[in-house]
Amino acid sequence: MATGEAANIRIYWADATDWGAMATAITAAAADGCDVCSISWGSDETNWKAAAAMAGVDYPGRLSTAAEAAAKAGIIIFAASGDNDSSDGGTDPANVDLPSSCPFVVGCGGTMKPHDGNAEETVWNDDPGNPNGSGTGGGFSELFHPMPAWQAGAPHGPGRMVPDVSANADPYTGYNVFVHGRQEAIGGTSAVAPLYAGLFAAFGRKLGLVTPQLWLNHTCFNDIIHGDNGYFRARVGPDPCTGIGTPIASKLGTLFEALNKPPVHPPRGQRRNPTRA
Repeated sequence: MATGEAANIRIYWADATDWGAMATAITAAAADGCDVCSISWGSDETNWKAAAAMAGVDYPGRLSTAAEAAAKAGIIIFAASGDNDSSDGGTDPANVDLPSSCPFVVGCGGTMKPHDGNAEETVWNDDPGNPNGSGTGGGFSELFHPMPAWQAGAPHGPGRMVPDVSANADPYTGYNVFVHGRQEAIGGTSAVAPLYAGLFAAFGRKLGLVTPQLWLNHTCFNDIIHGDNGYFRARVGPDPCTGIGTPIASKLGTLFEALNKPPVHPPRGQRRNPTRA
């Protein structure tokens, strides 16, 4: 949250063994009036489906309902797309991570940004071509379909495409943090979600479901066109590796400043001149 230095940060604990806990945590954040929510945990949709079938409870539906209500209350939810390439750690080479696959959540993928400023930023994948290595998750949801209309321009898939956006997630060129008093670099898409949360916390309050606006404004992002996450390859335009790309903060700031600017009303007693055809 370093990009939102003046933010008040709340931490909500969700038991990873309780598949309903994430929805409960999101609901609590909404009730407390939070503006942004960052989630760095997720699991393959196959695991969610298995847990739901075993318990007879629609856990994915519960999470989606909670996320939709939170978005209507003005919260932007950012979630990591996973760090196990396109398989998301599953047996199938193409899976996606939930909560990031939920349509009311901004899915956050990863890139590799070399230390050399002149080198090209590419899809984060430590073992290119491997669908089950260390790299950004991404693909198409089998739980949330059809693809949302606002994902126009995305490759056709069975459901919602993940991720929406991305940023540097390579542990070798990632984020310097202090752990037990010692500085070390960390990465993963778990670092990308809080990066975006901090960034958007600086843009205004109660922005809610911003994903459609992001997809309408590709020029606010750097398109990542090379690399793969195992099963999928980057391309020009949106793709299931890095979404619409990495943020250009200045352009996003200008965009949301314009969107949130209150309308100008004429002083009382004055009227605008009517426009003649």
